[in-house]
Amino acid sequence: MFSDPIVMAGGVGYYSGFIGPEEADEALAALLKLEWTQPVHRGAGPDSPMYAWMGARCISPEVINKTVVTEWTSEAQRIKLRVEEITGCTFDSLDLNLYRDHRDCIDLHSDGREGGLQSFPIASVSLGAERRVRWSNIKDGSTTTQLLEHGCLLLLPSRFHRENRHESPKQETACGPRINLTFTRKVTP
Repeated sequence: MFSDPIVMAGGVGYYSGFIGPEEADEALAALLKLEWTQPVHRGAGPDSPMYAWMGARCISPEVINKTVVTEWTSEAQRIKLRVEEITGCTFDSLDLNLYRDHRDCIDLHSDGREGGLQSFPIASVSLGAERRVRWSNIKDGSTTTQLLEHGCLLLLPSRFHRENRHESPKQETACGPRINLTFTRKVTP
């Protein structure tokens, strides 16, 4: 079983070994076969990770007509159920980002207010190459960096996006692919 969470700045919970290595390898291999698209929203460039979506349709005006909704795969459903069990939350959407190598990145940002993203916890599962995530408190500028291991869970509390901005920066050294599975709730409970 995975470890108890490490609670960090902003109330973020980090669960190392949330998914065991073999199951994480199998899920990564299956999800790499999805139909990935390059993001087309404002701020997306050639170093943006590839993108896929499962669940409730994204309601952001920037991407609503440009997002291909994929049916839930058995691997994604299995991970979703495990995330819901540990968090006690019900998620209806899955935002998947494929970081192809060390160059793919997402700049410092705060997820939007649309769809309740700032009023519901967000659970993020990492599969593949280890990558850093960094967040900065909006009020005091303090910064926290966490290395995301293969099979880990990062749990962001509901207030996180009102108080912090976050990023997945480029890596200094070459690495293989990583998929980030971000479970959200788009439909108001």
